[in-house]
Amino acid sequence: FGLLGSIMGIGSLIAALQVARRPRPRIRHLVIGLGVFALAMAISAQAPSFLIFALIQIPMGLAGVQAMTTANSIVQISVSPELRGRVMAVWVAVNMGLTPIVSPIVGWVGSEYGARATVWFNTFWVVLAFIVSSLYLYSKGDVELHMSRQRPWVDLQPRATGHAS
Repeated sequence: FGLLGSIMGIGSLIAALQVARRPRPRIRHLVIGLGVFALAMAISAQAPSFLIFALIQIPMGLAGVQAMTTANSIVQISVSPELRGRVMAVWVAVNMGLTPIVSPIVGWVGSEYGARATVWFNTFWVVLAFIVSSLYLYSKGDVELHMSRQRPWVDLQPRATGHAS
């Protein structure tokens, strides 16, 4: 597990450097990060060998850190300075506080159905977060999904209002 964590750390470091370069966090980066993370988890659950599983840890680390850091930043800048400490305390409690509840469930899934099942179990929750965050964006009605053959390949942009300026 130490080797896999170190390999995942390569992607995590790349993501940390990318996120630090951005002038502000964007929901787009969060949603894309969740999507890539879910895809990498699904691929790793089906990895035919240890080498493939290990290599998938790089994009998984990248996407996971991008999503978590972006979400953390969005929460911090969306709250007034007077409430930021309290809101971040709740944020940390939710993120870290679920570990004692979720870990035994994941352990049970692993003991009953095997290691791959635990990856699929966690993939399910990441996919659910991706779907919920995507639906939230679309429900607001002020963003559109744009796809391109150039970077960024997927982009969420403000919806055109139809008014000439």
